[in-house]
Amino acid sequence: MALAGQDNYGNPTLPEVIDFDSDNKISLREAHLYAVYGSESSDIPRSLSEEYLISWQPWYVRWLSYSGYDTENDYFTVAKLIAGSLGLNADDVAKAARSGEKLLAKLDSDVNSLEQELESSKSNVSKLQKNLQNSLLMQWPQLHNPYSKDYVSFIAGEGQENLASWVETSADYLKLTQEQDALKENETKLLELNRKKAKILRMKRMVTIGRLANQILRYGTKEEQTVYLTLLENEKWIPTLNKDSFGKADNLGGDIKSCSEREPAALSDEPKLNQYSL
Repeated sequence: MALAGQDNYGNPTLPEVIDFDSDNKISLREAHLYAVYGSESSDIPRSLSEEYLISWQPWYVRWLSYSGYDTENDYFTVAKLIAGSLGLNADDVAKAARSGEKLLAKLDSDVNSLEQELESSKSNVSKLQKNLQNSLLMQWPQLHNPYSKDYVSFIAGEGQENLASWVETSADYLKLTQEQDALKENETKLLELNRKKAKILRMKRMVTIGRLANQILRYGTKEEQTVYLTLLENEKWIPTLNKDSFGKADNLGGDIKSCSEREPAALSDEPKLNQYSL
């Protein structure tokens, strides 16, 4: 959806939010960065150039201070956007990352507590269901065998109404519904906590990637820099999608402008292939 200039719900996305280089076109890389910033899932989007930076990182780079190497780039911009959405300091990505660590520790504690509550609730639900089933069978023994004549006669008569009335007035049934409601509510809370954790991890990852993107140009070998820049160039490719692919619009991807305003893509726009892009 980001390639179409839309969010997950089909709403138009502001060009200045997703169009990082302000060329009125959405590249694969810009769509990826928007997914990192704008998604509300527990996923952590990754790109090949980012993974290359992570694998490249020499041991001594980890000991270097942010100072002097934090030239502004798109990764830091995304990190600041995420930090702002989390209520953290969006002016200093290093401080935001440290604050994120503390918040992450608290979220981990909350998740562990909630997971224990969920296990307890699931156990209670199972026990109440068994108690309810045993009580039913004691009240109506004919329910033991669904293939028996007594069972068929019970269901064919007024048995279903009597059964429903008995269940609805049962104390165990009331407890069961309450426990199931609490279970569902806690599952929703757990999902939200994990989504928030993922957002912090995405912010921290962008800070790390932003630092490495600057450092590889300073400390990497010529060959390492060439590989990284080639991968980066591939990701800047702007695809042209049509309605036959998705059935919604003539120009779902690439250009924010209308299809008639776009110029035909040159052959040089095609992505380059190498051993890291497969």
